[in-house]
Amino acid sequence: MFDNDIHTLKDNLLKNNPIFGSNGFYYKNSLELAQNGVSDHFVNMFYIRPLNTKERKYPVKTDIGMKTITGTFRIVLQLSQKIEQPILAILSQLDYKVIGCNDDSNEVYNSEYKKEKTIDMFNLYLIDFEIMHETFYDCNTQKYLTTC
Repeated sequence: MFDNDIHTLKDNLLKNNPIFGSNGFYYKNSLELAQNGVSDHFVNMFYIRPLNTKERKYPVKTDIGMKTITGTFRIVLQLSQKIEQPILAILSQLDYKVIGCNDDSNEVYNSEYKKEKTIDMFNLYLIDFEIMHETFYDCNTQKYLTTC
């Protein structure tokens, strides 16, 4: 559902931030994250992944005349310690609602892998954000069950 949005975001971040080269990725599931995720070797990179607990399932809210599907995602940045204020730079490029961020490398690693690790070769950052898709429909075309 949100694949096009995420691929567009990934492509724009790569285009606007040459420091990453071609090292920007979208991991759609936990297996891809476990296999690729943060590298033990230093390279300026980022990845985007869903935050939902169930793989690729998104909450749907239905209101009169409108259906809203919300996806929550996380960007993890692995950057040289020489880069200044990377979170602000990336935040300025997001057109989505930011719901949180963290700039503590050890906490970011722990939140991604549920393991303790001291990171001293590079810095890790994360930004959590939401994408919403809203669909409007004509209530007259909907069928409802009624009780008498």
